[in-house]
Amino acid sequence: MQRQLLEYYRSICKDFHRLFLDVDQAYGRDTVHDLRVNLKKQMAFYRFLEAVEPAFSAKEAKASFGELYGLAGKVRDLQVERSLLRQRMRLDSLFASWLKQREESYKILLQEYEKELTLAPVRRLERTAESA
Repeated sequence: MQRQLLEYYRSICKDFHRLFLDVDQAYGRDTVHDLRVNLKKQMAFYRFLEAVEPAFSAKEAKASFGELYGLAGKVRDLQVERSLLRQRMRLDSLFASWLKQREESYKILLQEYEKELTLAPVRRLERTAESA
């Protein structure tokens, strides 16, 4: 079992180093997310070790990357906010174009209505004259 645990921990560390270098080059949405997931796996692994071997301190092991995890969380939050704002802006621009079409239709309809209002008394007089 020790060999499997060591292999698992090595794979987590290998992934962490790859992700850390990727994040250093570009703050991609998936990269920051994957880095945080990796750090969560490390924390879970440390808590497992602490449960199996009480002399091991998960808190001390976590201290080496706790600040990185917190900062990555803040970066991730900003990325999500930016993404939501971009979606909102796209929706707003779609809504704006739809609203512009509705305004144009409203103006045409209003012109037709005003024309009808202007002609209605004349038509009423014509009908009255025809029926007389």
